[in-house]
Amino acid sequence: ATEERRRSEQEELELAKKWLPSSVSWDKVNDCYHGERGTELLLSYEDRQSKLHPKLAYVPNIRFNGVFDVKIEQKARENLVLAVCSLLKENKPEICKDQI
Repeated sequence: ATEERRRSEQEELELAKKWLPSSVSWDKVNDCYHGERGTELLLSYEDRQSKLHPKLAYVPNIRFNGVFDVKIEQKARENLVLAVCSLLKENKPEICKDQI
């Protein structure tokens, strides 16, 4: 299982590297992931999530404006653009016009 986990992590890193914008340094991302700063960030998010109400049943999850809503999350998993557009009250971007 440990070897499988390592392979999965490596695959995730390769995928992240593939989609990383050219304006972002891969070396910095990789150093963060493998270094002390990455651990600090993970612990920080763990602390924040442990204080959420209601408690999380699973991660990752999708929140909008700091609020978790099962129905909105499901919509976001099916069509993120549609979910975001449905939450915008005004000044909707052009892409939202195609989501009606």
